Formats: sequence, C-alpha cells, structure tokens
Amino acid sequence: TPSLPGPSFGSCYNPVTRLFRLTVVNKAEVPAYIGYDIYGQGNSFVNLGSFAAGETKTFEVVQEGTLRKYISADGRKWTQKGGTHVLSTAGHTANNLLCKGSVEACKFQDDNANGIQDAGEISLGNWSMMLYAGTVEENEQPIATGVTDPVSSYVTFDKLLPGEYTVCEGNVEGWLPTIALCQPITVVSEQTASVTFGNVQGGRIIVDKVTGPADAPDKFDFSLTQGEITVASFALSGADTPFDSGLLLPGAYTIEEAAAAGWDLTDVTCVDVTNQLQASELPNPISISLQAGQTVMCTFTNTQQPPAPEYGSLTVTKAVNWGDATPDEVQTFEICIAGPSFPSGNEQGACQSVGHSGGSLTWNNLEAGAYTVTESNPGAGWSVSGSGVSV
Repeated sequence: TPSLPGPSFGSCYNPVTRLFRLTVVNKAEVPAYIGYDIYGQGNSFVNLGSFAAGETKTFEVVQEGTLRKYISADGRKWTQKGGTHVLSTAGHTANNLLCKGSVEACKFQDDNANGIQDAGEISLGNWSMMLYAGTVEENEQPIATGVTDPVSSYVTFDKLLPGEYTVCEGNVEGWLPTIALCQPITVVSEQTASVTFGNVQGGRIIVDKVTGPADAPDKFDFSLTQGEITVASFALSGADTPFDSGLLLPGAYTIEEAAAAGWDLTDVTCVDVTNQLQASELPNPISISLQAGQTVMCTFTNTQQPPAPEYGSLTVTKAVNWGDATPDEVQTFEICIAGPSFPSGNEQGACQSVGHSGGSLTWNNLEAGAYTVTESNPGAGWSVSGSGVSV
C-alpha cells in the first residue's frame, strides 16, 4: 500500500532467556497491519497483527536472521516496506544491544540495628542514592543519582545494561548505617535487582571526671567496650573536657575505670539528655543500654585517700641508781608512752618494764607524731626525774 509508510523495528537480546525483544512501531497515521519474514527462509512470514496509528508493541522472537518488514491496510495484501532489521546474538552482544534491566534501592529505619527490616520499622524517603558502574574507585562520579520516594521509600535506576554495578547511600548527620554504605549488585536483562539500606540514629556516651580535691592533676584510665570489642580507651582528670564517644550504634555498652593508687571511686551517676536517671550506683564497670538517638552522660567521682601515715621507733633508756642500798633483783620499773599510736597511754603495748638494773626499751612501728614518756610510780623510797618528757 503506497500510502502507508514502512514500520519501525528495534530490538534487544536477552542473554538469560536467549530471546530477542522486538519493538515495532506503526509509523502510519492510520491503523495498519504489520508483519515480517526472515530473508532466505521459506514460509517464515509472521503477521504481528493490527496496530493503531502510531502504536508501539513488543514481541519475543527466537530466530536470528534478517527481518524484512511488511505493512498492510487490511491484513490480506502486504507490501514489503521500511527495509530490513537484523537479529543476531553475536551482533547484539558485541554492540551492547542487550535488553536492559533496572535497580531498585530501598531505605528503612533499622531501630534495632540488626540489618533487617523487621515488623514496625518504617521506610525512609528523601534519602539520596548514587549508582556507579562496577566497583567504586576514589573520586569516581556516579552514573546516576536519585532520592528515595517519600511514599514508597524506593528509588529506581532503569535502562541499565546487564552487568555489575554499585549502589551507595548518602550520609545524613546523626545517622549510622547498619548495612554497608555501598553494595554491589548485578543487573540482568529485563529484571529489576533490589538492594536495601538500613540506618539508625546514632547515640552518644559522654564520660566526665570529678575529683576531690578538684584541682588534682591525676588522670584516670577508662575503657568503653561493647561485648569483647574495645570501642575506646581514654584518660581523664578532673579538669579535662569530658570524653565524647561520637556516634554509636544502639546496644549494650560497658564503661570501666581502672583503679588508681591513692584514690577511691566514690560515685558513678549516668543520666540521658532529658536528665532521666539511668544509673546511680557504684558497680565498676557500669553497663549502659544505649537507645537510638540517645545521649548518656556518666560522671565518675573519685576522692583522694588521706596520706598514709609515716612510722618510726622510740627508744627510752632507764637508769637506776641504788646508791648505798642493796639492789632488789625483783624490782621492776614501768615506762609508758602516749601519742598517735597510743592516744590514752594505757592501751596494750603502750607500757613496757625494765629490771632492777635498768636498760633500754624500744617501741617500733609508731605513727609519726609527738609522744609523752612517763614512768609509773616505782614505789616508796624512789624519786623519779625526767618523767613526762615529750619527744
């Protein structure tokens, strides 16, 4: 039919199904019938049916070959018109005429940070996504970008040739990924590959140090752990800026202060940003159950121990002058001391005795300080000099 223009043919090859997808367009301004045969093959004519004016249809074709195009006004009388179209597995593959696929990226709020969208975990819209060809190299630019739909939480990258791609999500302040920021994905002809990203609002743990006295320069060692993993090790003095963990995934954490010589840990208090008391006790280490978006501040208070007392010894020499009297061998003389180690002077060990001829008495391991040395009443007939001396 001379008044009808020839149809337009386009095609792609699907290496998975091993079929050609033939796209046919009726270029006429009126309805028409369109068909084809394969050059060189007898009885190969295929009637594709009736097309509305300008209508496009697609068909699956198995056979390779050169397709000759036909058009008809009534489906009975056909005219070859519009040239030919070649279907070739090798040619389509070599020229990247492969049927395209798509990638669908989804975003969700991973409240329990387990990397799986569980029941009740909402999807997230308006989150940026980037598509890269192959693996992502440093400073490489994406081949496509998009944002997740506010309703469906998906963004679709379509018309992609089969092959390897990488999808990356954008960073949003205050949020942490629970799945890798960039994920490889394989695109297959005429299929949609899906990739899912989970994020959760990060929490923080802040640790402050209070000392008594406040101006003590001593530093105290801390460790922040999650299970067997050490998240951070740090040291603080009372004058230091509190330690800030930075963003952390929700979960169970432990803070431990190492014992410090000369100091007692006298209080541990943990509160969140709303001043809800989370813990106020002295277990060390202390456990924190960090929730999404929560900031917990723990204050460790240490009090300096009083200085350890110094010790010494005291020796007292007792001199006895019998004069013209006959020494009494059963005579004894008692010397007592009073001071820091024996405040009253009559505690056990405060007094010692010496025999009739006198001698030296020694008190060891005495706390440093002032002591008074006295001699008990030796009995009638004796005078004492020097009793009550302070040393």
